[in-house]
Amino acid sequence: MTTMQKHSSNLETLGWNGWFDEQAGLHCDLTSTVARVVAVDRGQLLLLNEMGTFRAKLSGKYMFESNVSAEFPCVGDWVCVEKTPADEFGLIHGILGRKTSLRRKEVGEPIEYQMIAANIDFVIIVQACHYDFNLKRLERYLIMVTEGGATPYVLLTKTDLVTPETLAAQLAQIKDAGITAPVLALSNVTQDGVDELKSIFSSGKTYCFVGSSGVGKSTIINGLVGQDLLETKSVSGTGEGRHATVRRELIIPKVSDFIAQNWH
Repeated sequence: MTTMQKHSSNLETLGWNGWFDEQAGLHCDLTSTVARVVAVDRGQLLLLNEMGTFRAKLSGKYMFESNVSAEFPCVGDWVCVEKTPADEFGLIHGILGRKTSLRRKEVGEPIEYQMIAANIDFVIIVQACHYDFNLKRLERYLIMVTEGGATPYVLLTKTDLVTPETLAAQLAQIKDAGITAPVLALSNVTQDGVDELKSIFSSGKTYCFVGSSGVGKSTIINGLVGQDLLETKSVSGTGEGRHATVRRELIIPKVSDFIAQNWH
């Protein structure tokens, strides 16, 4: 039994399962343990395992052997890391295979992909009813999610800023387009639909929120975790949100689920 397999039961609340046991056996040696990438910031990575969070860097060998940006760890990845209590930083020697991925093509590059997140179980595509609803963009997100292997949800926000007839028309457009992903609608102001959103979460799964700036992602996640972890800004005079959060990270709420977020 490898070191990673011994730890697996303690890592289940972080999204670990038997599939990653097999990957750890393929990619890690007995001198390494496993941890999940919480955030990536200027070449340093914030990792999390059953002992808590710590910072790490990529080994020189790993950097030398990685040829494209998609091969470097991103938020949600599981990595093989070596660290003793005396070390300030862990040293990452490898990355486990990705069960699912969320990625987009690099601008101007026909083949290169930019990794958004990895090992996501469910992706919640957020659009605001008031100004952001765009069926074509929604369909592009759905293609990206399904190609990466995750399960999509559609979430329409700011329902308090539109009439019931407008919301009904948008829901009809989604249905008429042949979109079969579950569709939820909520208002952070009235709290209508919040309980329905909470009901989709379960322990040990990873959820990712994607969508344009200002559609309410930070406010929703703050409400789910029960504290103001993410910066939010007031809406403009037209009811549009303002861009506030600028990085991707994993958050562990009180219910011991992982929620991943992605802001543009």
